Amino acid sequence: MSHNQLVSPLTPETLNQLSKAELVKIILTEQTIIEKLQQEIDTLKLSNPLDNNTSSQLGSTQLIKPSETVKQKQPSQSSHNPSSAQAQKRNNSLVVSNQKKPNPIKVTKYVVQSPEFKKLQAEQKKNIQLLIENLLVREEVTFKMIINCLYDVGSVNFINKKFTLKPMNQMMRLIAKLSKPGFRAIAFYWVRKNTPAIITNWLLSKVKF
Repeated sequence: MSHNQLVSPLTPETLNQLSKAELVKIILTEQTIIEKLQQEIDTLKLSNPLDNNTSSQLGSTQLIKPSETVKQKQPSQSSHNPSSAQAQKRNNSLVVSNQKKPNPIKVTKYVVQSPEFKKLQAEQKKNIQLLIENLLVREEVTFKMIINCLYDVGSVNFINKKFTLKPMNQMMRLIAKLSKPGFRAIAFYWVRKNTPAIITNWLLSKVKF
């Protein structure tokens, strides 16, 4: 019986056609094959503990590596995040700028005036006020004419604003003309009493630097 016949699949029909001697050969060959397979199984069992240890180590390394890779990826992600990096740079720059900025010190300039200067200032103020008073006395007519002009303009504007009716407006204008001399006397008295001090203070404020 050839090797191809042994390798070919055995069916019940082929087994019925074979002789006893051929059947015995087939059984012996099958037994030898089984023994070889049993030896290979034994050798695999002997080497199995080492494979289990190595597989467990590989499994542990595989379990550890993903966590390590995650830990390694986290700083890389934070480093590749431009918005967080820019925010950190801005915060650092603000902290550095705040540390570098010195506290502003306000220096008030104060010049001590000598008593001689104060005395001179008081005397000159009094002189200016006396000169203005003399001017008012000598130019009394001029100041009264100025008061008349101001009274004419001011009275007309006031009457036109407050009294819109024509009859009432004309009557109030007549009253304003009649009261003009009395108002002029009162106004000139107020000007002669208060104007010298007002003009003196105004002039001195213009020469303060």
